[in-house]
Amino acid sequence: MSRFYEMLLEIKGYNRTNQTEIINACTNQWGFGADSFNDVHNGILHTWARDSLCSGETEEDFAHRIAQAVWKANHGYCQVAILATYLEELPYEEHVRNEDDYNKWKSSFGGD
Repeated sequence: MSRFYEMLLEIKGYNRTNQTEIINACTNQWGFGADSFNDVHNGILHTWARDSLCSGETEEDFAHRIAQAVWKANHGYCQVAILATYLEELPYEEHVRNEDDYNKWKSSFGGD
């Protein structure tokens, strides 16, 4: 069973000489597009993508997997943060207007 997620990835303190290697490692692990990566604040690499976790992989498993790929590509430690949003059961509110609402609206200005 797969579950659909949006993953926001932020990498801080990475070695800029390894940026291309890091981006390639991330795109091999998830549906990140190579052109979606931005160095948003001098030394913070940022991207996001939507894709599915499969085969029972948890968000925690994914975080470990992506961090290990980043560290390997960086040839050392850097901070790796993942913000995971499960997209299949997001909370929502439904707002339905019925004929009574229409009639109240219509009568509020006294005409057709």
